[in-house]
Amino acid sequence: MKIEIKRLERKDAEIFVNIVERAYNYDDRNALHTIFQVNMDTQEDGCLAISLDGKYVATGCFFVYGYLAWIGFVGVLPEYQRKGIGTMLFRHILEELNSRNVRIIRLDASFKGYGLYKKFGFVDEYPSVTYEFQKIPYPKGKVCILQTLTPEIIDLDSQGFGEKRIKALEAWIKRGGKILATNEGYALLKMKSVGPLIAKDLEEAEILLSHALNMGARRIIVPHSNFRAVRLISKLGGVERNRTMRMRLGGKIKENIPCIYGILSLAKG
Repeated sequence: MKIEIKRLERKDAEIFVNIVERAYNYDDRNALHTIFQVNMDTQEDGCLAISLDGKYVATGCFFVYGYLAWIGFVGVLPEYQRKGIGTMLFRHILEELNSRNVRIIRLDASFKGYGLYKKFGFVDEYPSVTYEFQKIPYPKGKVCILQTLTPEIIDLDSQGFGEKRIKALEAWIKRGGKILATNEGYALLKMKSVGPLIAKDLEEAEILLSHALNMGARRIIVPHSNFRAVRLISKLGGVERNRTMRMRLGGKIKENIPCIYGILSLAKG
């Protein structure tokens, strides 16, 4: 059996889409095509795929933010799972990140992937919980709608996240994402999701979230260790739909959890 690891290019979108669609039971191919282009804009050399005798069966991506890297979209076609393919690809990604002198690696683990990441030495941090909204609250306060990142937003996001991730944010803005901003907070609205949502206090977070929901957002992913964020979601009628475990390899990142009311995504942090 011939096994090859390929670094995906923009023209290889169908490889990524076909694998992730089946591995994750993802039912929106158009959204996956957009996500792949966002991946390329964020880390052009960061998506890999494994082929067996010419058939692509697994994919995985990494995104480097300075000293920090994120791993996402590690998926294997159902009929090829539990054959060591995911382990092979994941080990290859870790070796590449090590060669780039990354000090901290993070990811959000599903139940299926949790054991694999534990085997490689990843430790638990906190759950990341996806919520959906059916009822839309009346918008509170006022927000500004921006099409570009300002220095203030970049600084605020870096303080919350722990490192700069300008390319990832700009990639979503390029594809229709909107920035909602207040004096002490901001949120990114993209593909019916809101996140990141970074705010210095609960009131600012509620203003941003209520406006994002009125503009079409229906989902948010919340770091469960921010109890104020969890209470806010409950107050606004959010219903839990999915739970993953945020995990880390290496030292602890200097993120500001009390300011994070919504994360960017499970794949990119």
